[in-house]
Amino acid sequence: MRRRVGVFCLLGAVACGAEAPDAEAEDGAVTGANIELPEPVDCVASGAADPLRWMGGAANPEVAGIRSVAAYGGQAWTCSDDGPMGLWSVDADGVTWTASAEACDAVAADEQWLVVARGTSVEVSRRDASEVLARWDGPGEVVSVRLADDRVLVAMGGNGWAELEADGLAEIVRAPQDDVRAVAARDDLRFVAAGRDGVQVVRVVDGAVEPVTRIDVDPALDVVARNGVLAVATLEGAGLIDLAVPESPQFRPTTTPGSALGVALVDDALVVADFTDVAVIEGEALTDVAPLVGSDLLDRSRAVSVDPTSDTVVVAQWDGLHAYDRSCAGQAPAVWPEPRAIDFRVVSAGRSRTLAIPVRNEGAVPLTIDSIETDLPGVTTDFAGPVTVDPRASTAFEVTFDSSGTAPLEGAITIVSDDPDQPRFVLPTSANLRGIRVGEPVVPFRNVDTLGRVWEPDDARGKVLLLAYFADW
Repeated sequence: MRRRVGVFCLLGAVACGAEAPDAEAEDGAVTGANIELPEPVDCVASGAADPLRWMGGAANPEVAGIRSVAAYGGQAWTCSDDGPMGLWSVDADGVTWTASAEACDAVAADEQWLVVARGTSVEVSRRDASEVLARWDGPGEVVSVRLADDRVLVAMGGNGWAELEADGLAEIVRAPQDDVRAVAARDDLRFVAAGRDGVQVVRVVDGAVEPVTRIDVDPALDVVARNGVLAVATLEGAGLIDLAVPESPQFRPTTTPGSALGVALVDDALVVADFTDVAVIEGEALTDVAPLVGSDLLDRSRAVSVDPTSDTVVVAQWDGLHAYDRSCAGQAPAVWPEPRAIDFRVVSAGRSRTLAIPVRNEGAVPLTIDSIETDLPGVTTDFAGPVTVDPRASTAFEVTFDSSGTAPLEGAITIVSDDPDQPRFVLPTSANLRGIRVGEPVVPFRNVDTLGRVWEPDDARGKVLLLAYFADW
């Protein structure tokens, strides 16, 4: 699994600060941290086998770190780590920022209600009106809220979870549980994503909670119930559970490239907010993984929602939203090598090193790999093409580096195939690149902090530099 980690912070006089990054947007397109996005493309033009089609997106520099999103009736609401509550319009042209409201921590919406969590409080109003009709105060900070028919399901981390009536927010159940991230409901069953305690399945009867079973998932980060199945997000990926026999659920996990932080169900597909990717799982197969359009290191995706009135998928990024629909039915191959870069590391003169490079076809029709090209002296492959790879199947080839010296080498290995989107898939390739030793000057770098500001070596000159990694689950 690829770990999405890495931010640069400076200790001493320079530190990760609180100024918002600059961003500009034209015609509703996300630009983020100086990123230019392509125009939305239709399925025929792209030739892609994507189960989701990107409709468009928008960003607003007022928000940073969107953590919760709810979509209904062509509208979307967002809560973020820093900044106001966002109100957005979602239509065939994409996403548009429309207004802001008081900052929030979690949000949910349906045909009738809009539920917003702020700190330890939960507020309910009519979806088409701003007046708060009722407020409930809990014992701890609210992590997430969900609407299930006429009920509001509230997750409160180490303070357990609660179930409220949507009309008036009268408390029905309050249950102790450690590290509750989200709660889903089906009939009288409740599915509690409880971090490293997995998914706890309980039955609610007359306000009492009766344990049913535990689903061994480590850790459970999000749960959504719809159409007789339960979707679960975990640190390693996501999967589905058939709720036909809830007393003995069978979890069918699928590994995703990043960390699954949020899940949603549309038609028969499971859509995953997979850090900087949008992953789609159908059945037990990972049918598509697309980078979040315009994403960079900090455009991480932590939340996803489906508008049931249109089946539009709304995915959050760091400071904006992207909209996708299910209209794309393209039939094409899609090349997907792992890893995405090749490093032979240091190989002594006269020695060689061989690496195996798996290549998967993520498309809906067979993929033909015509050739493997390399521009590096001493690097050869055993590929004897062309080779045909069935949908969701894999092949592999070996690359060998015969070292004749100690000079650093940098170039590329190129996979030539009939993938219409990436007919020449370039794998950056290196060898004999020595790392930095203690006391040596820092190498040139350009990175951004959690607020989108750019840092370069001159900003750290004469100061202590700390490379800090983050993980978000």
